[in-house]
Amino acid sequence: MGTSATWRSRPMISLVTAWSRPYRHPNYTGTLDAIYLAMENGGIYYLEVDGSAHALVQSVVKASYLDCAIGTAFTALDYGLRSNDMIVAGGEMSSGGIYLLPIAAWPVDSRAELEETVINWAPVIDFELVDLSARGQGNSAKRDRVFACAGRGKHGAITELRYGVQATAQTPADYMAGVRRLFILPDVSRKTDKHKGGCFVLSSQFNESFLCFRSAGKDGDWFECRNEITFEFDEPTLAAGPLESTDDMPWSVQVTPSTITVIRLAQGDTLPKDDGEMEVDDNDPGMRRLQRRCEGGDTIVAAALRGKFVVIALRNGDNVSLVLASIEIKSDSNEFLVPVGAPVAMEDDPTFLGFLELHGRLMVAVGTRRVTIQIFSCDGFEGLSPFAEREMLENPAADDLHDLGLCESAVLISTNTTAKLLCGLRGGIVVVFQFTITGSSLQLEKRQEIKFGPIPVLLSLDVYRKDSAFALAGREVYRFDMPRDSFRGAQVIIVMPNEEIDPNVEAIVQVGDQALGSENTLICVADSKIFCTDIGQSRKICGRRLRLNATPRRLLFYERMNCYIVACGRNPGSTEIEDPTAICTLKVLNARTLVHQPNPTRS
Repeated sequence: MGTSATWRSRPMISLVTAWSRPYRHPNYTGTLDAIYLAMENGGIYYLEVDGSAHALVQSVVKASYLDCAIGTAFTALDYGLRSNDMIVAGGEMSSGGIYLLPIAAWPVDSRAELEETVINWAPVIDFELVDLSARGQGNSAKRDRVFACAGRGKHGAITELRYGVQATAQTPADYMAGVRRLFILPDVSRKTDKHKGGCFVLSSQFNESFLCFRSAGKDGDWFECRNEITFEFDEPTLAAGPLESTDDMPWSVQVTPSTITVIRLAQGDTLPKDDGEMEVDDNDPGMRRLQRRCEGGDTIVAAALRGKFVVIALRNGDNVSLVLASIEIKSDSNEFLVPVGAPVAMEDDPTFLGFLELHGRLMVAVGTRRVTIQIFSCDGFEGLSPFAEREMLENPAADDLHDLGLCESAVLISTNTTAKLLCGLRGGIVVVFQFTITGSSLQLEKRQEIKFGPIPVLLSLDVYRKDSAFALAGREVYRFDMPRDSFRGAQVIIVMPNEEIDPNVEAIVQVGDQALGSENTLICVADSKIFCTDIGQSRKICGRRLRLNATPRRLLFYERMNCYIVACGRNPGSTEIEDPTAICTLKVLNARTLVHQPNPTRS
């Protein structure tokens, strides 16, 4: 007993579990060699060794501390004197990570920056398979979720195991609630100044719009754009995007219920001015603004943009018509809309309006109140002509949930040999059609229905890949693609910094033209925050952890309270839980958020 008491009073000494020797170029290290030592408790030490000197070890610096239990899986990669070292640590009974560590020939104490978590859920002592959707959580479609007791000691956690594409979120900024759609617009100053970079983000709400700017880079900043000479902000935005242009100064287009506005956006011209700075001159040719307002009782109820074309659904009284026009900017005229073909009469307001493109052939898709989708051929000279129409439901007249079958969005994904039309319905279903054009006819063959829940599914095409699309279903994001002509889908699992709860995503938009320095950037609005995410290239098992700071032994789902009860234990002499006198602790967790409930039980 005396030996045991003495052992408990001593501090725990961590063991060296791994080491790594990154290559250092002689140009900046001379005769010095570098070694990283990794400790079991996560400590990282940096040693400089000189074999030709009298003292072999020249310096020892604690370079960082990694929040994981480091095992033998550890390595470091040198990127040069002006770059960070990359450290990869596979967790030993904990999750590991990929870190960037600022280091030089003579380092200083620093903290490593976590780039991506390397998930590890071993050892699993117990797990539960629960369908939370049946209990008012998540989407209404049946989907079991796996929760497991993972890790031990201070790295013990309850981990939800999911398979999908991980998207690592960057630091969020405060934003507004109620955002319905997001649009990306180009910054013309990128074309004239290579040191500048970024893009404009236009958001649409119920009765207004808002414009902000995101500078390039992982640590880019968000700026509010208050300049009133740009767009119409007192109305929701129906459609917006860049105008196809042959020069390096792209125009941006916004369509609202009463206007169509065309302007070139530059970062310096749209940011708020400090006292003493010159305001923007409305007559400045660089800030030329073109606008067309509705007249005679006309109202735009839906719109879409593609290249130089705009298609709008125009209402006047009880009459609704589709109008196709091209946008052509002339230096000597303020008229920019050129009608293409004759308007097409519609029975009612469309539920969706968008462009489709297949092998260079442009089409327009229209969701109707009859629970169908209409496809129009789009010709640059003759305008719109009916091409095909297909019901969303097998028997819409007998369906009691008629409104839930209305098409809210549609995209066409394709490869060189096949194409599929995805239709997102108001009732939370994605209908997949095989899309085949033979001569002058179009066949739409229904292949499958993917059920998500009772909230409309909003689809958007991948701006870099024709065979890929994103779907916002409820608060979750999914990705569909067709590698080697095989259709598949997976959840995009957004990992927030320093957060254990999944974000409630309201709107998404993909950034094109590498405006922020990456091809895989998705901008999201969630929980009154706006942030960028870096989307991974491949699918993998992703984990969402709730740290318990104790070793979880057993996990029970209590259906009546919709919560988890976790039995946590400790080893004698350990300080891994809050109360050192407790041998066992019961923790109660909310089933969806994994947030601790009050009044845990100790024994």
